[in-house]
Amino acid sequence: AGSTFYVQWTTLDPASAVWSTASAQVVSSTGPVKLGALVSILVNEGMFRYQLCVFEQHRSPAFLANSCDNRSDAIASVGVLFGIAMAVFGFPIADPIAAMGVGLIVMKIGWELNVDAVHGLMDTMDNFDELETIYSIANEMHDILDVSYMRSRYTGENLYVEITVQAH
Repeated sequence: AGSTFYVQWTTLDPASAVWSTASAQVVSSTGPVKLGALVSILVNEGMFRYQLCVFEQHRSPAFLANSCDNRSDAIASVGVLFGIAMAVFGFPIADPIAAMGVGLIVMKIGWELNVDAVHGLMDTMDNFDELETIYSIANEMHDILDVSYMRSRYTGENLYVEITVQAH
């Protein structure tokens, strides 16, 4: 048997700065909604972890973006579950607060994905250890006097390095 609760909303009247709460409607049987949110959390988190492993193997930004999309869906489902639970326990204001929190997290994930995409388009690389190793190997080669320029980028799982050397 599902529980029955009243959905309420809370408003702030700007003129009087007084909080007021009014009953909106009766909602019954929240069990399926809670179960759906829980299943969504588990499935989306599982897909996030799987696609993150695939990204680490292939270095494909598409897999990273898709895994982050699954993580944001899991976080949204946590917000839904939290909002429903708090409304059942008599805290209807928790639902819009949870929605705002989920929105902020989704915006953060979107920002990070866009920053990574711009870095990828600008041929930047965060792994300087690999570049230092390539630089050292090139400098130690016979007939190489100096490495004057290096640029690298990932294309899928492959690292492409452009290098200009002075040789005799």
